[in-house]
Amino acid sequence: MLRIKLEWVLIPKSVTSVGARAFEECVSLSHVCYLGTNDPGSSDNHVFDGCDMLDGVIVVAGYDDQVFCEKQIKRRDNVYVLLEMYDGVDSIDYNLLWKEIDMPPGNVSVKVERDENGYIVRLLLFVDDEQTANAISEAIEQRRKGEDCPQAMFCKVKNIRVIVKELSLSGASSIHDVLKNLLILLLVMTEVCIQLL
Repeated sequence: MLRIKLEWVLIPKSVTSVGARAFEECVSLSHVCYLGTNDPGSSDNHVFDGCDMLDGVIVVAGYDDQVFCEKQIKRRDNVYVLLEMYDGVDSIDYNLLWKEIDMPPGNVSVKVERDENGYIVRLLLFVDDEQTANAISEAIEQRRKGEDCPQAMFCKVKNIRVIVKELSLSGASSIHDVLKNLLILLLVMTEVCIQLL
């Protein structure tokens, strides 16, 4: 069987189905990010057979289902770097993106928002924590101020913001988030009780 050295895949929200065994035996595949809101479905349950490096599919911003083509999902939607772009940006070189922020694609998920003319108005770089988001923001700021800025993709960035959304217990993305929030609540309550005594 042919083995393909595919390391990462970004699946746009326009995808409505994934073919049988589409990524089978992609032994190097470690990062899949899907930008849609529902599992697109597949014709069988062997889409990721042999993808031993892939432990889950990353979904962002409003994905409703609990799996992606029978694969566990990893939600990444509460910490991101928001890049507002100048007018006229029509495409992104993803390989250059990873290089310029000095991050492997497995650590950053990208969502592109376009206007009615197809131009990119915002890039959302989803990450796992605020520290990573701040590091990316600083790296982009340095690129914007560098001498080679006219050739760099981040000269097209008008504004940068790090967004951290608090997870509520009702909106927590997984049992891990629920347990983490409960532990924080317990620690706060313990501290309050100690102070009252």
